[in-house]
Amino acid sequence: MKKTLLSLLMVAGLGFATKAQTIAIKANPLALLGGTDLVSGEFKIGANSSVSAGLGVAGYKLSDSKYSSIGGEAQYRYYFRESLHGWYLGAKVGYLSGKVKIEDFNDGKDYKTNYGSLNIGAKAGYQWAFDSGFVIDLNLGAAYSSFNYDDNDGAFSTLKGSGVLPNLGFGLGFSF
Repeated sequence: MKKTLLSLLMVAGLGFATKAQTIAIKANPLALLGGTDLVSGEFKIGANSSVSAGLGVAGYKLSDSKYSSIGGEAQYRYYFRESLHGWYLGAKVGYLSGKVKIEDFNDGKDYKTNYGSLNIGAKAGYQWAFDSGFVIDLNLGAAYSSFNYDDNDGAFSTLKGSGVLPNLGFGLGFSF
């Protein structure tokens, strides 16, 4: 843990020393609805390229249904102007694991299922990285998601959720 922290501090110090923005740390509030990039770090790897890693957690209740999840994703971005600035195209892969619980279904029983979802997709977006270090990232894309359900009591046996889904992102953060 100490080595990891020391390495991150060294990379951050290098970014400040060169006065170039090489790392962006962002939060995507939309991921609270079940995304894999609630918090992400984007790292410049070339003049027009970056990679990012994100982690997301979600939990909410709708009527008698409770939903919770945790997931992560990795992304590659190609910027048309300069890495971390302007228009980009990206490819992503992610995994989401979660639980759905329906309380007091029609028969008065509670039902729950665990699930996992692998998703692979593409997105396009625009990122503003201001001289102050403030970053705004807007993106839209599509991802194929393959869901697997662990349904012990059979209540969710008819669930079929695999397919192409929209992928919307909105990030606010800081770059250095």
